[in-house]
Amino acid sequence: MTDQTPSITRSNTPDGAGVRLSGCWSAARLAEPATWLQLQTGLSGCSDATATSQGTAFAWDLRELQRPPVPNCCGTWHQWPVSVLMNEAQKTMLERVARYSVAAPVAKRISLFQMFLKLGAGVWQVLDHLWGMVRLLGQLLLDTLKMLRAPSKAPWRDLSGHL
Repeated sequence: MTDQTPSITRSNTPDGAGVRLSGCWSAARLAEPATWLQLQTGLSGCSDATATSQGTAFAWDLRELQRPPVPNCCGTWHQWPVSVLMNEAQKTMLERVARYSVAAPVAKRISLFQMFLKLGAGVWQVLDHLWGMVRLLGQLLLDTLKMLRAPSKAPWRDLSGHL
């Protein structure tokens, strides 16, 4: 049985320096703390910016992956270079991921005045809920008193039908 631990190794490719990914890159394997730490240290120097500052072009070799990293490729997508060696099934899957990937929304800054307005809206909403609760409990009390005063006029058939 082959070792399925995900790994990143530096290797030489026909285009120059490269990185080879191998093993099983499933979410379960990446959840192991030791494996994740090893992969983070391996990924630290593998970005295009590092390669261009050193004057070399990185090529990533994904052909030895035992399980393609479907959800995991989104986490490393920003570090992927232009040159990636892969088989056709992996290429189809990654093109699909790239097509449906969206950029994270930019967080909007909220001013102090906007926070004050949100607080006021929240207070009005709480007051509205309290007013509704008072109306509901009041109506329940009135209906209960009406039923206790004249039990023969109570909707017993309707009550038993709903049970």
